Amino acid sequence: CYSSNWTFGKWWFMGLSRIGASAQFYRGDIDSFTGVLATTIRAGGLVDPEGCSSRFSIGCNTLTENFLKGLFWRLRAWFDRALIEAEWQQVWEKEVEWFRS
Repeated sequence: CYSSNWTFGKWWFMGLSRIGASAQFYRGDIDSFTGVLATTIRAGGLVDPEGCSSRFSIGCNTLTENFLKGLFWRLRAWFDRALIEAEWQQVWEKEVEWFRS
């Protein structure tokens, strides 16, 4: 799955919740929490990661271009449940102040 229209060189808050064969991106920036972001999922839904030979990547759409040229701060994963939009907004509200100057 992927989402588009991410401006390079800008601070972003990003969340991704996977529910079964579907997923949803959430986004915010320094000024506001945008919330639900259009998410593209390949035909047939997301594959089971245990049985997939594809690579998992963040910040790169192929093996040879668009590599992430920045840092991730406080990268986290919850393996037992998917966060809903209101929970992603709470995380954004608690952390956005660290990036405002």
